[in-house]
Amino acid sequence: MFSITLIIFVCIDLIWLGGITRKLYKREMKELMRAQTNWFAAALFYPVYAAGLVYFVIMPMAGSGDGLMAFLRGAGFGFVATGTYALTNLAVLENWSIRLSIIDILWRSFATGLTALVVVRIL
Repeated sequence: MFSITLIIFVCIDLIWLGGITRKLYKREMKELMRAQTNWFAAALFYPVYAAGLVYFVIMPMAGSGDGLMAFLRGAGFGFVATGTYALTNLAVLENWSIRLSIIDILWRSFATGLTALVVVRIL
C-alpha cells in the first residue's frame, strides 16, 4: 500500500515539478530557489508525505472502492498539508509569492486526491 502510494505520487508530482512548472517556480521564487534540487530533502519529503496519505486517507478508504470519496479525502489532506507549508511561508518569508502559494495548494490537493483515488481503486 505504501510503496504503491509513494510511486504514484512521486510520478505525478515530478511530472508537474520537473516539466510543467519549472519556469514558473524560477520566476516566482527568484533568489529563494536553489540552482540544484536538494535530492536528500526530496528523498525525505516524499516518503513522509506518502505515509501521511496512507495513514490518514488510504487505509480508512481501503476496500471501499469509493473513488470519489478517496479523491475528496486525498485532496483535503493535500490542501491541509500544502496549505500549512505555503501559508507559513507567506507569513514569514520576505517576497514569498501569493500566486505560487495558491498554485501549490491547488496542485498538491489535486495530485494527492488523484493518488488516493488510484490507490483505492487498485486495492
